[in-house]
Amino acid sequence: RFSAGFRGNGPKEFKGLAMVEPYGDSLLTYDSGNDRVSVRTLEGSFVRSFRLEWFRGLLAPEVLLGARGVLAVTALPMTQLAHSGLNVDTVLVSHYDLRGKLVDSIQHLPYMARVVHRVGDRQTTLGSPFTGSGQIVGVPGGFCHAWGPEPTIRCFDLSGRLEGVIHAPLP
Repeated sequence: RFSAGFRGNGPKEFKGLAMVEPYGDSLLTYDSGNDRVSVRTLEGSFVRSFRLEWFRGLLAPEVLLGARGVLAVTALPMTQLAHSGLNVDTVLVSHYDLRGKLVDSIQHLPYMARVVHRVGDRQTTLGSPFTGSGQIVGVPGGFCHAWGPEPTIRCFDLSGRLEGVIHAPLP
């Protein structure tokens, strides 16, 4: 057992640990509060950190692809929802290398449904019942995505080409 890092903003500190993934003889961690990915030894010693390159919205790593890098999703914050009524948020799935550089933007996928009531510059937002949120998981050579009440999983390669569909009927 060991502990590594403390609360804070320094290179060896965390402000919002949101992901810990093993990678070979290392650990990759994502610190959402400091917006960075850190590489640590399996004993927890700090090696280096990097930020994922992005331009607009909220970015979060979702899937570690081993030596191929990281899949991340970028979503627009709730303050940018377009209209009253049902809003289906999409995320942009992007591929990054292990230095944080954007390799490719793959595609937009549905991720969350929200009911919005907007009056002027104010809005009330609630999660839409029975829709759930999107899930993305890594598979060899790509990733799979599931969303909403439809019991379907779609799998893609890293170019965004649909590789297969799994239907899992609910009882």
